[in-house]
Amino acid sequence: MTEKWKDIQGFEGRYQISTHGNVKSLNFKGTGIPGILKPIIASNGYYTVIFYNHSHAKRLYVHRLVAQAFLKNPDDWKEVNHKDGEKSNNGVRNLEWCTSQYNHLHAIKTGLYDNMLKAVEKQKKPFFGKNLVTGTIKHFSSLSEAAKFTGGNKGNISKALHNGRTHVKGFSFRYAGEGVR
Repeated sequence: MTEKWKDIQGFEGRYQISTHGNVKSLNFKGTGIPGILKPIIASNGYYTVIFYNHSHAKRLYVHRLVAQAFLKNPDDWKEVNHKDGEKSNNGVRNLEWCTSQYNHLHAIKTGLYDNMLKAVEKQKKPFFGKNLVTGTIKHFSSLSEAAKFTGGNKGNISKALHNGRTHVKGFSFRYAGEGVR
């Protein structure tokens, strides 16, 4: 399928979205020439991009931009489903407008819901945080508890636990048995 481009609603003449899920700035980094933006993976796993409108920044989901630009939505459904369950596959052929109920049933049917439950259960697994200044170690039973105690963000703490991020708000985090650095 040939890649097609359309202006992004609200950012006409400045940003475009393609049928393949690529996002383009028509004035990339102020150079006056077009350039592809690198998406950011949000803590929920969806790809996002940040748009600048004068001094304001706005983060939008790539899959929603593709659907809004290229898919008809006669029933005014609010959610966009990834047919193959891959949040990184934002091509127009992989997306469809749907209801919340359909989206949940699709996740159950394809096994995505089971994977989400496993991820949630892993997040509930107790872990330790070490204050990098004082060296004290604290036990946490949830991401919410750790975020409240440290002033950190639950998503960043989760990344520290899963991806080996070095620290969040002056704390390092490890699951029991992994050792606290």
